[in-house]
Amino acid sequence: MKVARSLVLAASLPVMAALLAQSAQAQRSEVLMPGGVVPAGTLAPPTPEEVLATNLRVLAANPRDVGALTRAGQSALAVGDPNAALGFFARAEQLAPADGRVKAGLGAAMVMMERPADAMPLFQQAAGLGAPERDYVKERGLAHDLLGNYRAAQRDYVAALRYGPDAETTRRYALSLGIAGDRDQALRLLEPLLRQQDQGAWRARAFVLALNGDQLGAAAHTSMTPASSTRCCLHQSSPRRRPRHDGA
Repeated sequence: MKVARSLVLAASLPVMAALLAQSAQAQRSEVLMPGGVVPAGTLAPPTPEEVLATNLRVLAANPRDVGALTRAGQSALAVGDPNAALGFFARAEQLAPADGRVKAGLGAAMVMMERPADAMPLFQQAAGLGAPERDYVKERGLAHDLLGNYRAAQRDYVAALRYGPDAETTRRYALSLGIAGDRDQALRLLEPLLRQQDQGAWRARAFVLALNGDQLGAAAHTSMTPASSTRCCLHQSSPRRRPRHDGA
């Protein structure tokens, strides 16, 4: 049984990395603007593209504005461009080498570029420089997942969710649980998002089922619409034996 699961995990690693790294490109739940933070649920918040354009105008007038460089980097991450983000954060780091938020941004860019081993020291530096945990804990969790440290990843996702509900963090947490073999908890965690017809949650559910041996169930959920899947799937929570997690 252990050998079989090891083979499944080995075969799924490319898919796992693609799914987890793809989730890093989801829009952030907050939009950073000069002078403060505008929650995404407020009236007509600026898009990440608009925030990026605003800060590019600021940088055209003052290329040494560390705040604008940091916000531009965060906006580049939000639109899924880690290379641009890395450039902004690298310039900010040259100007402010002791800025923890800049280190956190560099770490997040490394994660999106699927370089988790390079990201971890940057997150450690961010913490040492006093960056708020909420600035990096979600991305550090993803880095742990990509490195196979599932328990550490799950601790970070739990910490991130203490700052408020976040669908993307919940999906990552569920994927991490599923990869580590905790099928039932992963599916329970996804249920509220499934009821909201969250497309990413349906993909995560299919992946969790496939990785834990339910290939037919995964195929069915992939081909069904969310509405039809809701009727037949949300009640499927029969307990199964849970394999041990990694010892990270």
